[in-house]
Amino acid sequence: MKSPNTTDNVIRNPQSAIPNEKYGTLYVVSTPIGNLEDITLRALKVLKSVYKIAAENVKHTKRLCERYDIKTKITDYHQHSQNTKTEQLINGLKSGSDLALVTDAGTPGISDPGVYLINRAVKEDIKVRPIPGPSAVVAALSVSGLPTARFVFLGFLSNKTGKRKRQLEKLATEPRTMVFFEAPHRIEAMLKDLGEIFGEREMVMLREMTKVFEEAHRGTPGDILGSLTSDKIRGEFTLVVAGNESKEKSKGLSQGALNRIEQLIKEKTMSIKDIAGRISRDEDMTYRQVYKECLEIKSELESARGAGSIRKLTVKNSLGLHARSAAKIVELGNQYKSQLFLKKDSEEVDGSSILSVLTLACPKGTEMEARIVGEDSEDFMKRLSELFERKFGERL
Repeated sequence: MKSPNTTDNVIRNPQSAIPNEKYGTLYVVSTPIGNLEDITLRALKVLKSVYKIAAENVKHTKRLCERYDIKTKITDYHQHSQNTKTEQLINGLKSGSDLALVTDAGTPGISDPGVYLINRAVKEDIKVRPIPGPSAVVAALSVSGLPTARFVFLGFLSNKTGKRKRQLEKLATEPRTMVFFEAPHRIEAMLKDLGEIFGEREMVMLREMTKVFEEAHRGTPGDILGSLTSDKIRGEFTLVVAGNESKEKSKGLSQGALNRIEQLIKEKTMSIKDIAGRISRDEDMTYRQVYKECLEIKSELESARGAGSIRKLTVKNSLGLHARSAAKIVELGNQYKSQLFLKKDSEEVDGSSILSVLTLACPKGTEMEARIVGEDSEDFMKRLSELFERKFGERL
């Protein structure tokens, strides 16, 4: 027989002995994140065999149980009941009965109150067993197209604007891919803060994963913010955001890459944003660094061709130059070969990027200069002026 101090491959609770075999087992069961068919056979077996299911949302779990004819008793276990229910559930486990813990969707113990019960069970020498399955975090990463070798899960950030911004500022230099959860009533504010602090960072926003109306929006925070409509601000969102690799990739572009950028700009078949995206992937460099190089090369080419069409415009709509009006400017620009630049005071930005336009911060009454360079600049300028005059279609 081994002495208590013998080292083996069993992971032990450093504050106690190995789990008590007389106690029941706490099963941490993953359930579907949307589509009820994403349940595992093992999960169904466990849910049918335990004496009780502790659920974050009883009504939600009942639908799953009714679908698969599971008759097990369900009790609520959430942040408002954990103080009163934890002792009852722990006592049941100590009496030898098995318990299943489930969350609203996905894997319990990840950004939900289940972690409190799990911690108590471990401290009480109760066996805790995972029943793996669906996970919103892993599902989002798997389709994001962003680096997944290293990532960090942040869950829900603060619902207070100031604190959320401070949290994002601390994450601005995080090199790993980041995963966030966000509620529908805060998604616009979150995207705006991401754009303000992270800039032109690549990301993907997923909504209603595995459900009928599943959607994935890719681009920068500004791009995605501009594409949001009221009918799409429903359900919980999962955001996957690229990490900041600027410190790891501080090298400059090769001459070959610079030549490719110049050629692609001259061909006028791709936007500056798309060119920067392609070159940054090919050269293994950050999007922001390549995007800056693209703008500089484009500016040099335009200087050689002349200034193009220039006109003073005034922001007349009551909300100012907000995300939806910026999106209309970009949408108009996509119909022309010419390139738009917008200037306020001494700051000039690329008019083909929603986020760049928003950085000008133009409330109602702001005067700005529009500069369009290219063969169809006159027609482009005419329609742009009309867009400003019509107040971007604002309804009073």
